[in-house]
Amino acid sequence: MEYILGQVKDKLEDSIILQANNIGYRIHLNNTEEYKINKEYKFYIFVKQTFLNSTIHSKFFGFETIEKKNLFEKIISINGIGPKNALNILKINYKDLIDNIKTNNTNFFIIDNKISKRIADLFLANIKIENISTKKEFLTTQELSMRKDLNEYLKYLGFDKLEIKKIINELNFKDSIENLIKISIEKRNLLKEKNHE
Repeated sequence: MEYILGQVKDKLEDSIILQANNIGYRIHLNNTEEYKINKEYKFYIFVKQTFLNSTIHSKFFGFETIEKKNLFEKIISINGIGPKNALNILKINYKDLIDNIKTNNTNFFIIDNKISKRIADLFLANIKIENISTKKEFLTTQELSMRKDLNEYLKYLGFDKLEIKKIINELNFKDSIENLIKISIEKRNLLKEKNHE
């Protein structure tokens, strides 16, 4: 199974129930709050199978993009890091994740994201930047949608392509679209001031 397309029918703390072909799948996620009941979504699936009392038990983990699934698989291939800790690592904003891997900043993972020192040390010692996709598709569905909307707003406001690209890559998309537009205008004004110095 590569992916499942279906409707969210229920949300739990760390998982959702996704109905596809009249079957309800429990899918574990790192961001259940992003998904709406009765709305259709596509998840790339990783299946973890365990054997208990001669029975195979399957646990499904879902990801918005193939890049996130691939990174999840790389993280759980590190001896000592399981799926739950891997999902916690994937909650981190992508740019912050890359920046703190580059600087080997253990405290960022421990203090800012409440990941244990043991897991943070294992992750940083074994993960390689070149193994992480730098494609924008790594971003969540919500962030991709906000980027697209902001791009259209800024074009309407007269921003050129280079300005939009530079500014958008510096933004934190956990903010509202209204605030992102204001921040973009402020950043553009600062860029213009620097160019005239």
